[in-house]
Amino acid sequence: MNKWLGFILLILSPFVVAKSPQLYGYGLKTCDHYRTTFLIAQQTPKIQNSDLMAYQNWLDGFISALNLATGRAVLVNMEWSEVSKKLALQCEDKRFPEFIDAVRSLIRLNSGSK
Repeated sequence: MNKWLGFILLILSPFVVAKSPQLYGYGLKTCDHYRTTFLIAQQTPKIQNSDLMAYQNWLDGFISALNLATGRAVLVNMEWSEVSKKLALQCEDKRFPEFIDAVRSLIRLNSGSK
């Protein structure tokens, strides 16, 4: 039984001792990609943009996880349309290479922290 426990711990150890939080999905896309996706969706509102929907789905999960982890709402009183516009504006700023950087900035701005 102990050898199986050691084997399981060995297999799971990369997940347990990760040095920085792992990020998956659309959070890793570039801000330029998000902004282009957003602008295309604005120009063709009757055509459903699957990339923009994927960003929204990723953001819904990310924000929900943050709300649960922190015990508070991190984006209060903001609808997706407002969030998506603000993120597009954040992505104009070249300080944010990845979409997650713009998301973090928006959360900080919305919560009043620096």
